[in-house]
Amino acid sequence: MTPSPVYLVGGSRLFRQGLKVYLDGTPFEAVREIERAGEAKSRTEGEVPPALVLFALSHGQEDFDLDIGTLRQAFPGAPVIVIAESLSLEDMTRCLAAGVSGYLLSDISTDALSYSLQLVLLGEMVFPTQMATFWTQMPVRRPASDSKAIAEKLSNRESEILHCLVDGSSNKAIARRLEITESTVKVHMKSLLRKINAANRTQAAIWGMGAGFGGSEAPAAEPAPVD
Repeated sequence: MTPSPVYLVGGSRLFRQGLKVYLDGTPFEAVREIERAGEAKSRTEGEVPPALVLFALSHGQEDFDLDIGTLRQAFPGAPVIVIAESLSLEDMTRCLAAGVSGYLLSDISTDALSYSLQLVLLGEMVFPTQMATFWTQMPVRRPASDSKAIAEKLSNRESEILHCLVDGSSNKAIARRLEITESTVKVHMKSLLRKINAANRTQAAIWGMGAGFGGSEAPAAEPAPVD
């Protein structure tokens, strides 16, 4: 059986070479290495399109969700799977909002990587096993009516920020979107987390989805807001 073609994007050359070796002997073959997501389409014109795209996410990398969007546009028929250096719930939330089909860690075994990629081709989504611990530690979700009552008590700015969290936006992206400073975002974020009883941004985003803050644009920024 001919191996499914895979494009490796981002990360260091050494990391991409390591992934290439990992895929040897599996049902997948790394046929192209691309340093930057923005070059993906132009550098692969006329080549065999990928069945999958593996995107290397480095620690501290910013605006990676834009890179994911670029790759999904360049290769609309190919699922994008993120290979991250470490488990970050915030990064994973942003990756999900950007439309990835999986979020795996770079210490994954060859067999587990191969099985995960096969599952993605079958239409499944894949995540690190460490996520099980996080889900078991999530607080019990309040009834929908309770969530609605709490949502009504949020300020306009807190509601805007919650919309942005559900969209997977970083503090920097939220600040740009709402035309406020990052420090102001942090102040409102702290108040928001306290009101909805969330321990972190990821829990807030999950709460926001359950409370109906997903699937629509955040309200426009208020003119000359007093923050």
